Amino acid sequence: MNDLDNNLIDLLRLIKEDNYRDLEDDVNKKREEILTYGDDMDKAKKIYLEYVKNRKVNGYLLGRKYYSMRFGTFPLNEFNKLNKKLDLSSYPMYEFITTADIELYNEDANKIIDKYDNNKSFIFLDPPYIASCNNFYSTDTGENITNIYQKLTDKKLSNFKCKILICHENNWLFKILFKDYINNDIDEYSKKYYNTIKGKHKKTTHICITNYS
Repeated sequence: MNDLDNNLIDLLRLIKEDNYRDLEDDVNKKREEILTYGDDMDKAKKIYLEYVKNRKVNGYLLGRKYYSMRFGTFPLNEFNKLNKKLDLSSYPMYEFITTADIELYNEDANKIIDKYDNNKSFIFLDPPYIASCNNFYSTDTGENITNIYQKLTDKKLSNFKCKILICHENNWLFKILFKDYINNDIDEYSKKYYNTIKGKHKKTTHICITNYS
């Protein structure tokens, strides 16, 4: 499993190594502190945002669990979500992370593809969507990581030795780049996800393409 978000990978490593409980306790303490400001939503949101913006795993974890609180005001219905205690062991991913034989990486996806481009490998890619709301991610050096598409299109999917499956929003630019691999009748499906830029849900269609039959 690979992701360029170091906080996500660090969190998964802590869970995998059974060292996550101090982190979980810290997030729950902050959650309880915020709850004490039920009569002052501005103060509650200020504490929340300061914690989320600390660029550490605990802030990442609180921010991901209560993501919608980052936008607009701090309404009571969002605030009340904090009443639910964080319990990482209750998440469906927990059993997989703690029992599966996996290795975790925090690298550019191109390096992973180069490493495992052989006829024994299967690679699933869920990359930043191009011509969409989440194509703005960049590395620590400022390089936009949508450069993965340059590798996939320059070499062409059919020339990779490994089997590759890509999940992507079925938008106009993706259709142009991968027109030889798209079968809308079979591979397209409806999707609803949270737009992190506009702070609201978006309905769209996604598609899965492969370089194999």
